[in-house]
Amino acid sequence: MHTLDQKRVLTSDTERCLKNAADSFRQGNIKVSYSYKEGEPGPGVIDKIDESNWELIALATHGHRFFSDVIFGSISDAIKHHTDIPILLIRCGDK
Repeated sequence: MHTLDQKRVLTSDTERCLKNAADSFRQGNIKVSYSYKEGEPGPGVIDKIDESNWELIALATHGHRFFSDVIFGSISDAIKHHTDIPILLIRCGDK
């Protein structure tokens, strides 16, 4: 569980990161909409997908492999079974 100060810092960092990424896309004349939501990620992402008419869904991924996906689940797997919208998976960090 996070303290209130930790939550404020995480929220601020998240907002700054999303705004910077969106601004980069907008400089290339790409229309961008983004959001974040607290809570269980799978249902939250699926709810967000159902709220609008998206052309592409882009998700960051940790690059888990089979066994960890079986144990922990995979948001991208849940989404691919929920929608026909193209999904772009972006692997974060170096492995």
